[in-house]
Amino acid sequence: KGDAVIIKVSPSGSVLWTYSLVNAGKATVSDIAVDGYGNIFVLGAYSQSIKVGTKTMPVDDTNMGEAAMYVLKLRADGTAVRAWEMSALGVTAGGLAIDSENNVIITGLLDGDATLTWGGEVMGDFNNSAQLIVAKYTNNGKLVWYDFRCDGGAVYTKPSVAVDANNNIYVGTALTGSTTFHNQTIAATVNNAVLLAYSAAGTEKWSHMIDGEEADVAGAVAVSPIGQVVLAVNHHSADLRIDDLDDVFNNGYAFDAAFTHSAFFAFDLNGEFKWFYDWGYSNGESGSDAVCY
Repeated sequence: KGDAVIIKVSPSGSVLWTYSLVNAGKATVSDIAVDGYGNIFVLGAYSQSIKVGTKTMPVDDTNMGEAAMYVLKLRADGTAVRAWEMSALGVTAGGLAIDSENNVIITGLLDGDATLTWGGEVMGDFNNSAQLIVAKYTNNGKLVWYDFRCDGGAVYTKPSVAVDANNNIYVGTALTGSTTFHNQTIAATVNNAVLLAYSAAGTEKWSHMIDGEEADVAGAVAVSPIGQVVLAVNHHSADLRIDDLDDVFNNGYAFDAAFTHSAFFAFDLNGEFKWFYDWGYSNGESGSDAVCY
């Protein structure tokens, strides 16, 4: 009925506890992570109200909230510690990550024409487009900083997030339209995958766009132990370029744009391109897609 449940399972497969979120309405879980203290952080969206221990948290209707993005903090034993929300008329929860200082980084999308008050700033009039939000909170839910990309008419896809050992933040998404990031304009007429890099303090560092003639969407972003940022891309384009440059990746073999291939683009922590890998089999047969999450 639209409820969302967190389940903790032992290494042997036994269910240790479950936590059901919904008090009234419905809820989703988008991402989950564990901090250095063993606390569990859950990111998702809900309508009406969710349970926070013995209390409930309703959607804040002062911002015309029909749905809200939430963060729920649970102890290792499944006890709810606290929760906080970001309410707006239309919301999609994205990815959640924990840095080495146990701060919580969340991503999501806000859309519609409602207003949202965040950090004392009123934001709104999204021109019926999906706008990207990146925010950093302390372990106890205090807002540290946020980046709200209100680019009129631009549409982003559901974002993912990862952090490196220095607590820099990497966000993978896709964009139709244009935005300016780190004094660089990113423009796409169809969905193009985008990788954004922030410092721990929220300063824009660098960005890359994976450009093709068809729709290409970021599936996930991850940081490897040797210090490389990898963007996973689900692409329909036969030819892919980084930042619309001349070098072409995935060029020269048979491709059907009706099917999806998957690719990895790897960069070092300064944004320098390192390697590319692609897989998929598009022979016109049903089921020949390759999709990564």
